[in-house]
Amino acid sequence: MTEVQATNFGETHYKTVTVLKIKANDPDKFSQTVNELLKSSFYLDWQGNETSLNFPKLLNKKEERKVLKFLKELEKRVEFEYQFTTSNYDENDPEFWAYDRLLRRIVKEFAEHFEIHEITRFNASTQIQNLQKLFGIAEMQEVEESNTFKQIWSVWQAEIVKGLKVFIVSKPDEPLQAGQLYLRKLSPDHPFFNDLEHANKANLQELLVNKSSNAGRDLTIQELIAKIKEEHEREPKFFELVQPVPLDEIFKLTEPRSFIYEALAAGGKVDPRILLHFAVDIVYPSPSCPRKVMEYNPHAITITNPKVGKTTLASKIGIVFERPTVANLIGFSTADRKKEGLLHDQYKTAYADEFSDSEDFKECARGLMSLMEKGSVYTARGLGIPCVSKSNLHFMGNPDPNNLFEGELYYLTLFKKTIEKINTNARALGSRIGRILFGDDFKPYTPPENSLDDETLKRQEMILQTISYIASAIFSTFFNVMEVRNWLSKRIRWYEEKLRVIHQKLRELDSLVAEFVLGHIDAYRHIRGGALRLAVIELLDELFEELKKEPQAIKDQERLNAILSDYIDKLLDIAEDKLKQICFLNLESLNRLVKILQNDEIRQNAAAIEFSNLPQYVQIFLKGVTDHVRKNGRNIIPLEEVKPFLKPHLPERGRYKYPNKVLERIAKNRQQIKFDFLQVDERSGIIYTSVDIEKLLDFMKSIRGHK
Repeated sequence: MTEVQATNFGETHYKTVTVLKIKANDPDKFSQTVNELLKSSFYLDWQGNETSLNFPKLLNKKEERKVLKFLKELEKRVEFEYQFTTSNYDENDPEFWAYDRLLRRIVKEFAEHFEIHEITRFNASTQIQNLQKLFGIAEMQEVEESNTFKQIWSVWQAEIVKGLKVFIVSKPDEPLQAGQLYLRKLSPDHPFFNDLEHANKANLQELLVNKSSNAGRDLTIQELIAKIKEEHEREPKFFELVQPVPLDEIFKLTEPRSFIYEALAAGGKVDPRILLHFAVDIVYPSPSCPRKVMEYNPHAITITNPKVGKTTLASKIGIVFERPTVANLIGFSTADRKKEGLLHDQYKTAYADEFSDSEDFKECARGLMSLMEKGSVYTARGLGIPCVSKSNLHFMGNPDPNNLFEGELYYLTLFKKTIEKINTNARALGSRIGRILFGDDFKPYTPPENSLDDETLKRQEMILQTISYIASAIFSTFFNVMEVRNWLSKRIRWYEEKLRVIHQKLRELDSLVAEFVLGHIDAYRHIRGGALRLAVIELLDELFEELKKEPQAIKDQERLNAILSDYIDKLLDIAEDKLKQICFLNLESLNRLVKILQNDEIRQNAAAIEFSNLPQYVQIFLKGVTDHVRKNGRNIIPLEEVKPFLKPHLPERGRYKYPNKVLERIAKNRQQIKFDFLQVDERSGIIYTSVDIEKLLDFMKSIRGHK
């Protein structure tokens, strides 16, 4: 099969341009015929190696006639079929319309050969506010000699405008958030209405228009259901979620894989490493995916030079949280109130753009580690609050334009600061991070010469969101296959060997980064989880061809299982290649860190910067503890024993000129002492510091002015 593509004059001004493809039954004869016909043609350029047909310039009407004549002559000599695609173009560009006119004339002349593929139908969104979950509906099931209950629906109430309320029906694991949602009214024969028989009478009365009516209280459950349906048919009030693009429409897209990368770049150019790194996040676990998927989520840390497109990409893909605390992410509670975490009930990628400090850092950081591995955590403090999530967590550190340091030194300190802000246990964090992108040499994002209008960008994002939904359903189906799960659980031996070499180099250079790399050796599940997602994206073109025959199969798990079963071997072959790409990106980043740290001046300056950013009382305390360790060699030290060692380091005047003031502040803020070489704890009423002597001395010897 040969494909001939009509492209846009060698330069793409529109992100999904009109494409002409010709499929020939006899490729050799077709190629020979085209070459013969084009010998004297100045308006067409045949590139046999690329099997593409290019229009090198805008054609006038006379030249258009020559194109049509060429195609008619071609039709006489060989058998072929056309495929014509167009969507999301710039309607204000006259060049497009000239080009579009030509191809539409071709369609008209050769209509019997064409299958038209054009994404023109888009769903409308509704602004939802004051969203609250009312209740769930569960069905009793028999399992051997026991009975169990399985939730089958969740019922939410939402406000469209003030006073106008509707009900949204969703699958039990499908969390909703207020904002722009795509809704479709339930048909009278929707299975939800039949399943209402499993709801209790009080819940059914909540669904009536007139809740205060005594009539509802006297009705049986079946009569209540009939009344609810009658009210809904008279004035629709029950809705379900749909995608931005109708399913029967989205599968007209012939190259969804290319569309993903084009839409992410929004017509501009993004460094390929950045694009690959963020493309992983497009695919997320669907609500039906088991929570165990969290063990394989490719959590990431990204530290790069500014203006490379990180925030733009993140906003297109998932949810961006600006400067959250760790407590904001997993939730917190006091004796009289609860605050649900931002990650609770989330399944799309969550981007944490910088971190703020919080007083309960250590407890929350431990909770975040548990969430990243197990998908759930319960914060017991106060009233207690759970957090359950399937989100892939992507931590980003953005350079401060007002920073006093430049180049490699600054990026090194930013990387270390990001690790410490997430969790002081660098090894535990490293074991959960599947992707690392670090460096200052990434190409800045280049915007397109002709910017896309707002409507085109909006439609791109709607298509991207729908593709992401489909890719995620496919990923979740593959994830539940035992053969795929076994592949995900294999260690990556060649990669581990390279990490051990890097760790050996780092041991003498920086204990924090060394511990992170040592932990990363055990992150193989998270790395493979990223590779599997990229493999799904690579397969999308083929899978769309399958699914366009029966679009609703994406919602029918049994049918989707049957379709995808033939692609498991191919998926895993592709995933092996993608695994190498992710590993090479990680190794490139880690080797950059080694190279920077091998520069003695940079390493010492980084330690000095870290020390200088500490509060004055912490600086004094560290110097005193270091003197104590050098004299006594003990790693467990009661705070009272440190007091005499503080005196040489106290200022002559100011708040901390007395050692008791320093120790009082240390005791009060001990939860904020966040070093991998030193902690302050309390046991049996005695406050003490525990020290990793080697790491402490390694850190302090780099601090100028403290021998």
